[in-house]
Amino acid sequence: DHYYFTGQEDSIIAWVGRVKKFAKETRQPQYYYFSWGKRLILFYIKNGKYNTALYEAQNMLKEAQLEDDKEGLVSCYDCIGDIYTLKGFRQQAIDAKLKAIEIIETYNLNAYNLHNKYITVVQQYNETGQLEKAIEVIKKMEKLVQNNQQAFEQKLLYATYYRKTGQLEKAQESLEEAEELFKHDKRLANRKKFLLTAKENYYRQTHQYQKTLQILEEKEKVADEMGEALLGRETRMLKGKIYY
Repeated sequence: DHYYFTGQEDSIIAWVGRVKKFAKETRQPQYYYFSWGKRLILFYIKNGKYNTALYEAQNMLKEAQLEDDKEGLVSCYDCIGDIYTLKGFRQQAIDAKLKAIEIIETYNLNAYNLHNKYITVVQQYNETGQLEKAIEVIKKMEKLVQNNQQAFEQKLLYATYYRKTGQLEKAQESLEEAEELFKHDKRLANRKKFLLTAKENYYRQTHQYQKTLQILEEKEKVADEMGEALLGRETRMLKGKIYY
């Protein structure tokens, strides 16, 4: 972990190799795939080395297939889906995420992050204009909602779907429901930027430019507070477009 967080690539590679060896010798595959996927591959992703990350993920997939390790396969397809998303290969990202979901559901594996995996699929369907598929998945996800964060995410997904399909009253209702959840659960504080983005998109589509600017001002403050420089730059650019 020390080398991962300090960005020392050679040391990460060396220690991941040692952890993988130890995991195999002690028959603890969860550590084998965690160190490979969540440390080495994620390191490459965070540093923009997407092709290297994809190469490692495909090698990891081959091993998991040979071992017939279901949890390992889920980790592999998850990584591959993330990489394809960042590379802009949206359909490939959807296919990989759906494969991970299929394995989890077929073999009754740990479904802790299943809702998040479905969110990624819905987002990709939205980006590729596959809105009917998006709403099918959103409705399927209802059975997975077990806490306020997941309920909040559901409301935002519905808001996006309704907005994109021109059902603006329903979009507004979903946003209001999401905002109510946000106001009454302090644990949702770190989701504020997602709520603001959803509101911004709604106000822009409904030509409420003064409200859009107010949201962008608030979003810029959130970006500064969270140290998200890229979000801050993007927000200022959007403000500039509205002003001019």
